[in-house]
Amino acid sequence: MLIPAALMLIAVILLISGRFVTRSLSLTDDALPNIKDIYSNGSGYVIGSVKELDYAGIDYIVRNKTAGRVYYTIKDGKCYYFILSSSHLPKDYYVLEDYVFQAKLITDTELLRKINSQMSTYLEFPIKDIESATSSVIISEYHLFHSFGTLYIILLLAVIITALITMISTVVIIIFPSKSISIRRLGKYGSRYRLYINAMLEYEEATELSDDKISLSENFIFINAPIFLDIVPINNIERIYKLSEVHHTKTNISVTTPLCIITDKKELYKIHMVSDSLAALITTRLLKINPEIIIGYRTADNNTSQHMT
Repeated sequence: MLIPAALMLIAVILLISGRFVTRSLSLTDDALPNIKDIYSNGSGYVIGSVKELDYAGIDYIVRNKTAGRVYYTIKDGKCYYFILSSSHLPKDYYVLEDYVFQAKLITDTELLRKINSQMSTYLEFPIKDIESATSSVIISEYHLFHSFGTLYIILLLAVIITALITMISTVVIIIFPSKSISIRRLGKYGSRYRLYINAMLEYEEATELSDDKISLSENFIFINAPIFLDIVPINNIERIYKLSEVHHTKTNISVTTPLCIITDKKELYKIHMVSDSLAALITTRLLKINPEIIIGYRTADNNTSQHMT
């Protein structure tokens, strides 16, 4: 149950942190002259209303679709641009009165230059005059719903759904142990129900070779994997060997040396983070129970193997 609990904890942390990340400050007509300070000192998210917005005759196109429309309002001789989501606008959208909005404050030099250029052409004013009278901060409804906020919500939902699925799966396995991967793998060696019952009877008396990781009984070796318990019938073990794995990622190269167990059904079990002394102890104990186990991948004299990923 640790994994679903951890996922739910991550979801709670995201939910709590999201309240701080997306906290909105108030923005009204009177506060527009202070918009630079609000942008610099706040979260970048605002909520408020303006008495009047005029359509600038400019549409905001994304992937060949009208995603928003550009509006402006004048306050104390300064022009402030708004990009409003087209889906939120009324049919008569040319002049908006007492418009209530929730938006993100953005600074995009190229976007601002394009808008000012269009306004200069439309109003037949020199672009320098337009630029000097225009705020560099744009109030955008569109960017509120198509920025980090949306990605954050998707991430939060993904974590919650994954946690719920994992939790439900874990509960099902607890109620119906036969549905677990461990029990299904046992079915390769005979009656999985009989083997499972025998394994559980021996598990209580099994000898721990490593704290909560490896246990050994008369007929089974128990390997605690991250999600489930691997149960391997010792009489079905064919080979045991140390494997060297070189993991090469974009940023790192690491080497792991798990102890590998192969059964006569060609099932592979890996015991990770095993020291040489523990590997030797496990091998010795298994050989006492099943002397026919081959040590090494190819021959009895070859006790190591290498694998690169």
